[in-house]
Amino acid sequence: MRKELKHALVAAVALSLQGVVHAGSRPDAWITMKAKTALYLAKDVTGTAINVDTINGHVTLHGTMRDAEEKARAVEVVNAIEGVSDVRDLMRVASRTQTATMMKRSDDLVRSDVQKRLKAARSLDDSNIVVKSVDEGVVLLTGRAASFDDNQRALYYTAGQPGVVRVASEIDVPDTLPDEDFRADEETLPAAGKRDLGGVTSDLWITSATKMKLAADSRTPATEINVDCHDGAVTLFGMVSSQDSKSAAAKIARGVSGVKRVENRLVVVVPANHSSVQARDEEIQQGVEESLNDRGEQENADIDVEVKNGVVRLTGTVSTWQDNLSAVFVARSVTGVRSVRSELKVETRNAARS
Repeated sequence: MRKELKHALVAAVALSLQGVVHAGSRPDAWITMKAKTALYLAKDVTGTAINVDTINGHVTLHGTMRDAEEKARAVEVVNAIEGVSDVRDLMRVASRTQTATMMKRSDDLVRSDVQKRLKAARSLDDSNIVVKSVDEGVVLLTGRAASFDDNQRALYYTAGQPGVVRVASEIDVPDTLPDEDFRADEETLPAAGKRDLGGVTSDLWITSATKMKLAADSRTPATEINVDCHDGAVTLFGMVSSQDSKSAAAKIARGVSGVKRVENRLVVVVPANHSSVQARDEEIQQGVEESLNDRGEQENADIDVEVKNGVVRLTGTVSTWQDNLSAVFVARSVTGVRSVRSELKVETRNAARS
């Protein structure tokens, strides 16, 4: 009986990893940032109306679109991003009464408003992003962004201004993410280490910190809860099996440093079949170890796995804080895991800060 159970669990783990392995070449946060940028810049897509999150290469889109064609276009745009395994579409189509009417404004007024908005954003102080041109409401931005996060904010601020039909970009953006934005030891990290500019904490840091806390809590199915953040406002979306899980996720998110408010869009879907196979700790440990190897998480790392009552404890060393977050979610995805506690140490010259 135990042998049959073990085979069933290994098969379940293998199925859960299909479509994930090839996505390991790109971090989830990188995929999310690229997807957001592509949606902001896409023609005929209202990128600011879409929440985006990636878990183990699987992208989830959430929001309200004008019509089915816009929904399909958004999915098409994201599917083209490198590293995307698949796209889960949780977007809905607005009713006619909900569809907003575009405000017509002169290009000069649009240029002035966008320039004022970008200049007023203290979080963009270390970037140099300006309006190059405005043509029939299409705003072209140029300059240099100090980070992905700054680029996202600039595009988001611009797209939200009255009269802006679409945003185009010639902004020079780094193709890497600052590893400090994934740093997990919140209690010892000074505010400056989280890119706290003008009183605004990095959205990427908030997202990562929220995910780590969700993964560590047995009440919340972290791999089913998507997290998006704009200017410190967190949106939770996805599907959970109980109201308790939904409430717990919101409470966890509110407790993260830098969060201004939480919009809880999680949908409670009670499973039709409540029966489940209880995995033994030894089988869970094997599943986690195999998953870490299959995803390449052990490359340049030394991760030890311990399991007690379904709670996974990760110890050892990794090269970056991004690797820390990735290892946690690979482990959390394994069948039978209730929560994941990361005690991994980051041993890299860039991450070693006191």
